[in-house]
Amino acid sequence: MGGRQAAIAALESDRRQEFLSYLVYQLSQYGARAHYPVSWDQPAESVTALVSVNELIIVLSKQLVASQRGERAYPDDAMVTVLYEIAEKGGCLYDLRFALYRALNDAHLGSDP
Repeated sequence: MGGRQAAIAALESDRRQEFLSYLVYQLSQYGARAHYPVSWDQPAESVTALVSVNELIIVLSKQLVASQRGERAYPDDAMVTVLYEIAEKGGCLYDLRFALYRALNDAHLGSDP
């Protein structure tokens, strides 16, 4: 099962909120920190990636809050598509895939995105 399908399956599972929580955590813990500028020689790349990771976290947080209310901020498949689009445009696709992998395992839904 690919990353997109694994994410959608996790969102449709009874561990939805747990998965979303872990995914937000993994992106903020590893995705954002991976793009802190090491030097100021290439700040534009770091800023672009940090902005993209932040946008991913915003989308996921909105979905998590809505889920806690028994609602959906976005349809699951549309949200996953948007996450991948943001990550691809922002140069942080690896970070999204890594966070998905970790979140799936943390929520005991193990898969390889």
